[in-house]
Amino acid sequence: MKQKEKFTCYLDVVLPIVLEKICRSLLAIFI
Repeated sequence: MKQKEKFTCYLDVVLPIVLEKICRSLLAIFI
């Protein structure tokens, strides 16, 4: 596996989790 492919795979897994946490944090602030 190339380094870039590994990085992209990592992003595909981690990014949705991070975005969800950010969204929840923002909702918690605004509500």
